[in-house]
Amino acid sequence: MMLSRKEYDVDDVLLEVGQLGRYQWNLFLYFNIQQTLGAVIALCVVFIGVEPTWGCATSTASVVNDSIERCVMYEAHSCKMVVDQPSTTIVAEYDLYCSQFYKVALSQSFYFIGMLLGAWFLGPLADKIGRRKVYLYSLIAYVITTFISAASFSYTLFAFTRFVLGFTAAGVMITFFVILMEIIGPDYRAMMGIASMAFFSVGVMVLPVFAYLVPNWRLLTGLSAVLGVVHLTMFRIIPESPRWLLLKGCTDEALQVLKTLAVSNGKSPLPGVTLKKGETSERSAASMLDLFSFPAILIRTTVTIAGWFSASFSYYGLSLGADSLSDNLYVSCALMGLVELPGLLVCILVTDRYGRKMSLVSSLLLTGIACICSGAVQWISQYMTSPIVGVTMILSLTGKFAVSIAFALIYVYTSELFPTEVRNKGLGVTSVAARIGGILAPFVASLDHLSLGLPLIVMGLVPLISGLMSLLLPETKGKSLPDTLHELRNMV
Repeated sequence: MMLSRKEYDVDDVLLEVGQLGRYQWNLFLYFNIQQTLGAVIALCVVFIGVEPTWGCATSTASVVNDSIERCVMYEAHSCKMVVDQPSTTIVAEYDLYCSQFYKVALSQSFYFIGMLLGAWFLGPLADKIGRRKVYLYSLIAYVITTFISAASFSYTLFAFTRFVLGFTAAGVMITFFVILMEIIGPDYRAMMGIASMAFFSVGVMVLPVFAYLVPNWRLLTGLSAVLGVVHLTMFRIIPESPRWLLLKGCTDEALQVLKTLAVSNGKSPLPGVTLKKGETSERSAASMLDLFSFPAILIRTTVTIAGWFSASFSYYGLSLGADSLSDNLYVSCALMGLVELPGLLVCILVTDRYGRKMSLVSSLLLTGIACICSGAVQWISQYMTSPIVGVTMILSLTGKFAVSIAFALIYVYTSELFPTEVRNKGLGVTSVAARIGGILAPFVASLDHLSLGLPLIVMGLVPLISGLMSLLLPETKGKSLPDTLHELRNMV
């Protein structure tokens, strides 16, 4: 052990006992298995909400398959529905045909609304009662709700479970990420934070495999719940964040977590080490208003809110075009996950070399430029005898590639920009902005009737503006994380 001072902070200890050892790797894999499962549950509506092949059988025994004509007849009760495999999707189960089909998209909106409220409520709660408690309680509720969703006897109950799943998913995702970032050393935070995002992309690619092997929506949802139970049985390996414990004055508990980490990483259990107590605010607890309380934190909060909103807005907006990549839904979904992986790899390679700030600025600007160019090409092609479909597709995929970099990076960058005292509040507020972006993204498609290419141009303008705003942020590469607002104020 090289430690020689009287008191040490968490980063000092991590530098000696291992910034990324076996202990951190175990946590990383545990948390990110849940990340993969979370992607399956979050996006399963893509498959369980598919409209089955159906037609209207008339009195003359003929079957009408035209989408408009059959709906007119169906709504008028003037035909008998002929459906293939009627119990395999929620559309058939809850009779969501024709004028009721909007409820499929509505159930997904409930999920994002749940995530919005969950981020707003559970982020600050984790700062108050601890990251571990909020993670555990959220995960238990998440798994139970998945079982209820699989057994839903009505659309109303199913839609409600989607809302609760979104609410609890926010608690799971925010707290696990914060714990990881607070227990991994500064040299590896960016790389491991971005690598976590790859597990969501893997989940997107795994989903079509599950959906193909288990086509019944109840069985598919139930399988996800069973896998969640298996994951829940291993929760004992989760520690409380030593940074949070120090901030709350629990020095002995924080030291015990770090001793366990040291032993697991093959180091001596910190003999004679005393941790520096975290500074506390004059008030009993920081509030949401503290995120706007002085210029340095105000700029960080405002710019990261814009960054999260734009990344989510463009990510989900571009994802809506997945069905245009292939006639096969399974292939389309897999491609949308696959295109993110090279983006995440590039993100890992450039973030530590060029820093968080310029990597974020560059990826947001590239997203904006690619989408705007794609929209412009699409608009021009309507006046050409042979539309330039290939160019539009390449530019759109470039935009998806770039926004996957921005989405992964901003998670890591935000966790480093906010002090421990308000880190969960900061991630909560910015995550709310991301959820709003996700909720609004589907409405961008409705701009298509005004002008071809307009949706892509709008999806490009938002990250373009956000990328320019990000120039106001400081660089955090290799720097110790501030624990309190007081420390941040003194840093600038």
